Amino acid sequence: MTFWSQFSRARCLPDNCDCEFVRDALIAQPSAFWSSFAYLFFAFLLYWMVEKKTYSLKLWTLSFVLLGLSSMFAHGSFIEFALAMDFAGIILVLSFFFIIKWLNRWITTPWKITFLLLTYQSVLWLTFYSLEKWFKVGICVVVF
Repeated sequence: MTFWSQFSRARCLPDNCDCEFVRDALIAQPSAFWSSFAYLFFAFLLYWMVEKKTYSLKLWTLSFVLLGLSSMFAHGSFIEFALAMDFAGIILVLSFFFIIKWLNRWITTPWKITFLLLTYQSVLWLTFYSLEKWFKVGICVVVF
């Protein structure tokens, strides 16, 4: 029994999850957990390599950092809320340019754009936490 056992674990357990085998350890899926560092590495590398640090680049970097951290949390714990955070992070990154373009069209204040982007991320987290798997897939199909 681990620290994560006290929380609501993924409904696909014990043997119907699509990812790596889930262990009853502090890090439930070690390979997926450690490979999530690639998102953080890519975010910081991209930010470091681009000379002109635009506001959109900073938000894009933040989106990838959120995805990396939520993916590490999800694959480390394999609890329902963390998996919803991971799924929401993926949707945020995939829909980022559409959302930013739409927000920039109507809103010019950077802090308002940041607030709305984080609100969008939070709504995605809560939505994906409350829905079953195929409803989540349906939302992805509608979004894209």
